[in-house]
Amino acid sequence: MTSEQFDALAVLMGQPDSKVHGQRVADHRASGTGAGAKNDHPNRGPKGPSANPAPAEVRAAREAAGLSQTAAAALINCTLRGWQEWEAGNRRMHPGLLELFRIKTSS
Repeated sequence: MTSEQFDALAVLMGQPDSKVHGQRVADHRASGTGAGAKNDHPNRGPKGPSANPAPAEVRAAREAAGLSQTAAAALINCTLRGWQEWEAGNRRMHPGLLELFRIKTSS
């Protein structure tokens, strides 16, 4: 949506301060902060014991269980490609999925 469209929509909705809001959004995007910034979500990145596992940790858990990538993926109901992406470091695995994998392989 262009700024002109945003302003027109704001006028229709009765929001006279849309220019100010639109400028704030533009400022945040230009400065690298706010909704347009990369990795600005509070649940992203390493933050304590529940941080996303490293690719080496994902691979080590699979190898310790003696499973192929295909078998490991099937165990937690994900795709082979998803598992490969986690081990390659191209995608971050949710810590709960690794814990589920460990629980299922421990018995």
